Amino acid sequence: MKEVRGDRVTLGRVFRRGRRRFIARMKHARDEGDDGDDGVETFGYRRRTTHPRSELFAAHIQSLNAQFIDHATRRVREDPCAFLISAARDYVRYAKEIREEFQDVLAEEAREEAVARTTSDARSGDAFVWGAGDSGQLGLGGDVDERRRPACVKTGPMESVAVTQIASGGTHTLALASGGACFSWGNNDEGALGRKVDKNANPDAEYEPGKIELPLDVKVIMLSTGDSHGAALTESGAVWAWGSFRTTNGGWAFNPNTLDSKKTMFPFQIYTPQSSKDRVKAIASGVDHVLALTKEGGVYSWGCSEKGRLGRFDEKEAEDNEQADDALKKRLLTPGRVALPKSGGGALGSAFGGEPEVTAIVAGDFHSFAICANADGSQSDVYGWGLSNCNQLGVFDPNPDLRGDQQVTYFPKRIESLSDKRIVAGDAGTHHSLFMTGDGKVIAVGRWTDGRCGVRCANAASDGYLEEPKFVEDLPVRATKIVCGGVNGGVVGEDGSAYVWGSQYMGQLGLGPREEDAHVPEKMQYTKPMAGKVFTDLSFGGQHAAAVLAESESNSTHASKRART
Repeated sequence: MKEVRGDRVTLGRVFRRGRRRFIARMKHARDEGDDGDDGVETFGYRRRTTHPRSELFAAHIQSLNAQFIDHATRRVREDPCAFLISAARDYVRYAKEIREEFQDVLAEEAREEAVARTTSDARSGDAFVWGAGDSGQLGLGGDVDERRRPACVKTGPMESVAVTQIASGGTHTLALASGGACFSWGNNDEGALGRKVDKNANPDAEYEPGKIELPLDVKVIMLSTGDSHGAALTESGAVWAWGSFRTTNGGWAFNPNTLDSKKTMFPFQIYTPQSSKDRVKAIASGVDHVLALTKEGGVYSWGCSEKGRLGRFDEKEAEDNEQADDALKKRLLTPGRVALPKSGGGALGSAFGGEPEVTAIVAGDFHSFAICANADGSQSDVYGWGLSNCNQLGVFDPNPDLRGDQQVTYFPKRIESLSDKRIVAGDAGTHHSLFMTGDGKVIAVGRWTDGRCGVRCANAASDGYLEEPKFVEDLPVRATKIVCGGVNGGVVGEDGSAYVWGSQYMGQLGLGPREEDAHVPEKMQYTKPMAGKVFTDLSFGGQHAAAVLAESESNSTHASKRART
């Protein structure tokens, strides 16, 4: 056995030459409009960050690995008994140089991984539901049609499932498990459950949770749902979907590949990223449309476009989807990018030739928002489109000759009344919208009826709307998550509490037997199964609501200490 002489010189020369070629190729690819993402994960670097130098970092690593493998293969072919000690030393030296040169990228990757781990660990718990359950949306079994206070879902497979996210639809519920599996229960007439439900064999099948079957290599990291559809975001940045989109005339369509079918009963892949920049990092659903936010800060939309909710069709094409020809119908159902105005700011730089970079998306029933903000909201612009008959968009034309249903903005515009308000996130209902600021405050705009805005109004019992956005003043906690239902609102506080407001008619606030609405935020009271737990997620559906509650850190610490004694 012997060490192959000259490895250091050979590998060093090969690497430097290969590195120059690879960087040149990357530059050419960018000049041609291609991001060069042709498999950077193959050679040991899995890009997790959108840091502006991440692609160059990947290029260096790929070049180093490719040249090392090529060199080692050639030398071993020449002498199968050779040691490659100097070549290995060279590899380590060059790897260290790359790591030192790209410390900023590594730091960003570590930060994002830490955030992901913390979020994942903190949000794993039990699913709780309350409100109306006459369509099985509570998942508590066929004999439970209503719960006025939160009840834990432990029926069927949910008995042993750790839940990280919950999403309440029109008359159904979706749950995401910590391992990436998805479960559903409730009304499946339009395919909202994404799985087969045999009511002939089991009349209560819709009332019991069941697993949504996806390919084995698909891991879901986020769910969204609307009136009769579901969407799932995978860790690869793709989006799967199932169900049906409805128009003002009823069931309409869903899958752009089967235009004659009004519903799709099982998941199919609706969006496939073409590069790392196109990978989706967040999704949001309105009643009959979906928004997706890519890592680069672009927004895509699809579904029913009536009242301008997609933000990419003019009035002629957007209205009366029932009359759309096949070509237009396919465009409506296929994810397409929403173009934001190039003027008016953009808090985090720009993408797509000068458009602002979007950091959060909001899908209301008939309107949508794109938020462009830094982490603390000190720089924040809000763009909106869709219906604003109750000023839910933050824009309203006072012309008395203009009907409410004519208050429509078909393409994104900067919302002056909401921009520069430190807004970083939001959610929206039918005729109102709620936003969260970087310091955990809540801003409401739109219709106040039933207390859905959570703000004090002199004539709260009557119908009306806020002419200007207003802070929700009666909220004693710093919000970490903001949620909307059609006629509700709520937050998860940084202390793990939940505050809710709006309509309680069907018990969807979980405030007990009372039917009186909550015009200002009220803290949700704990039932016995909730003891020792904190809220980590909250979601309002049509006439029900759901939440995820996890063991509090203090409770987990005490349990660990008891286990050790």
